[in-house]
Amino acid sequence: MAVVAAVILMMPGTAQAEERPWREIPLPALWPEFQITEVAGVAPNEAWIAGFEGRGCVDLPPLPPWGAPSVCSQNAIVRKWNGTRWENKNPPGLWNLQVQDLEASSRTNVWLTGSEGSYLARWDGSRWTRVEPPSGCDYASQIHPVGADELWAVFIGPVFGDSCLARWKAGAWQVHTITGRSVHHVGSTGPGEIVIGTNTTDGNNIRATYRYTGSGWEPLPIPPSHPALLFTGHGARYYGTWNQQDLRKVTTAGTETILPPPSGAGSYLLDDLGRLWAQGNGVFYRYDGTAWQTISAGLTVPPLYDWTSLPGTQGVLWAIGATTTDDTRTHHILTNG
Repeated sequence: MAVVAAVILMMPGTAQAEERPWREIPLPALWPEFQITEVAGVAPNEAWIAGFEGRGCVDLPPLPPWGAPSVCSQNAIVRKWNGTRWENKNPPGLWNLQVQDLEASSRTNVWLTGSEGSYLARWDGSRWTRVEPPSGCDYASQIHPVGADELWAVFIGPVFGDSCLARWKAGAWQVHTITGRSVHHVGSTGPGEIVIGTNTTDGNNIRATYRYTGSGWEPLPIPPSHPALLFTGHGARYYGTWNQQDLRKVTTAGTETILPPPSGAGSYLLDDLGRLWAQGNGVFYRYDGTAWQTISAGLTVPPLYDWTSLPGTQGVLWAIGATTTDDTRTHHILTNG
């Protein structure tokens, strides 16, 4: 899923002429009352989307003082783009399932969660398999696939306020106890480099970052003014804070301050070249190392539900969003590939 929305303060930079042209991908055939909320990039010419179709609601008798409740149901959908068309890849047990997240790291490692994290399933390249959480861990709040057959997941732990951090590898779980802390981010700075961002559960909201050594967790330095780990990738960790709009990029070379993206931008994304993107205000933006550049897509960029980078493509992005006019929602799937 896309990371951390940002309130924007700065005017956009100049456009670059050498950009890839953007286009719309036709929507798959879906039942009425559908919504597409998740997209995952797997490989060149392979992207996945997920959402629901056939949503219907029934109003129940009034329950004073709460008013008249309604009960809704829908069928979750998963589709794979094979380069020319959509393929139906619905996993089992999707009736009345609310998709929560769709993430992928390879053609053999696509993961789906749903219904507030109680549903977890994996695509291994040929079929879906339901995966039960490890003992004592319930409801996956975050998933981070790695390589061809690995997953790091954050669950609700057995102790209130504690996260259960677990690694799935070759069909088996290994639980990593994070005592007295909740995990708000799990990601990779590079191959084999797993890092987590945590905060204490004692009410002080003290942040920390840890790196997995293969046998345990070691603390990493964090910028004191920007303690929250927001996202990671390509050898860098990006930090922020709730009351400031700039970022701190931390690498082995040191710490760099990145000023806020242009006015109206929303979430951040790293492409497969390690370039930092933002979106909003009907366009895309990319950071060139010193300033944000306006990247015109040649079409209006709708408010996005999610966006992703396709690995091995030298900068190909996919984005899904929707425009709403007079209560009519129109979905769009965009790519520069």
